[in-house]
Amino acid sequence: MSAHPPGDPDVGSQHGGSWDRISELFQGALERAPMERDSFLRESAMDDEAVLNRVRRLLGAHEEVEAGGDALSGLARGLQSGHARALLRDVDALHEGSDVPRDPTFGPSPGDEVGRYRVVRPLGQGGMGAVYAAHDPVLDRSVALKFFPPTTEHETRLLEEARAASALDHPCIGTVYEVGKDASGRSFIAMAGYSGGTLRDRLRRGPLPTEEAVRIAVQVADALDAAHARGILHRDVKPENLLFDATGRVKVVDFGIARAVGQDGCSRSTGGTVAYMSPEQLAGEAVDGRSDLWSLGVVLFEMLTGDRPFQGGDRAALLKAIQEARPPDLRGLRPDLNSALASVISRTLAGAPGERHPTGKALAGALRNATRPASRLAPIRKGPPGRRLADATAAAALLLLGGFVAARLVRPRTEAEAPRPDQPSGQPSQEAVPPAGE
Repeated sequence: MSAHPPGDPDVGSQHGGSWDRISELFQGALERAPMERDSFLRESAMDDEAVLNRVRRLLGAHEEVEAGGDALSGLARGLQSGHARALLRDVDALHEGSDVPRDPTFGPSPGDEVGRYRVVRPLGQGGMGAVYAAHDPVLDRSVALKFFPPTTEHETRLLEEARAASALDHPCIGTVYEVGKDASGRSFIAMAGYSGGTLRDRLRRGPLPTEEAVRIAVQVADALDAAHARGILHRDVKPENLLFDATGRVKVVDFGIARAVGQDGCSRSTGGTVAYMSPEQLAGEAVDGRSDLWSLGVVLFEMLTGDRPFQGGDRAALLKAIQEARPPDLRGLRPDLNSALASVISRTLAGAPGERHPTGKALAGALRNATRPASRLAPIRKGPPGRRLADATAAAALLLLGGFVAARLVRPRTEAEAPRPDQPSGQPSQEAVPPAGE
């Protein structure tokens, strides 16, 4: 770890344990699957509770940033830059009720020129970078500029995200325009700007009506199906990554930790947001498209109830709940839901991938079928008594006419037409044809 910046106190010495040791364990924990982190820390820290508490506090801040917590969203710059010392200081300031200062070097300011774009205002800052609204004067359109901290690691990730998103052509996947650098050398992605906000913004107002929640989930499932068909897993499906355009159409964005699947159809990267990660992703096992669908199931459950299906008082409890994969009874929380829809969502959240819907297309179809109104017979119209009598008379006349026509079609033949008992059927009667010459 580099020497302390001028004026920066030795955070490690203030709070117990060497800072270098805290930073080393923190980075080591981040490199492991979430389910493996606690055992790693126990083995590495040798029961040094002071060090363990500091690292766990950092990890807790990291997870809250990823989950989109408003209070901690500004801490992401230190974490994603690898500046864990700054993050730890900011966590302390937050716990003490102080304002967390914003890093002015992380992104541009309103009015700055970034390439050909003019920055309008910041839109948000989270674990995956900072996003700004901007205007493209050449094409006269709104865009969103996404910045990562200036490190080689994140520049590589920026390019991976751009490549993954630009390879997909679907109306419910956000469009990437270009990757570039500003005058300060900061890398950015220019994306289509969407004015409808995020699903997280919408959820802050409470649960969604069933029809709206299913409509959103179907669009996301279709988008994920298109990505999976190209061999790309999103790996971080959550409300913050689901945007809306002006018409209300969903746009899936942030393929920053997307990974192409291997020849076995699986990926083994452990990136993602813990609260929305599938059991197999948490365990660092091979995952395929069904892991993304599990995350979508968590989002759909949250849209309908206002809460995620798996929760815990601390990180260990949350991980245990997800690994057990036993969500609460959905109809107990939303009695207005039909059993078919509840069954579809329950299957989506199954712990074993083989028990879930196999593809996004299959999930979208199941959601549509579960919410399709049942067919009904057209109701009988009722009129005044005189009209009902006339209708009955007309119906009776039609029945009589039909019977008459049927009787004519199957009437018995006359005596002359009928064959005699001693005459084989099918041979003409001799009396029916007079002899020639008579």
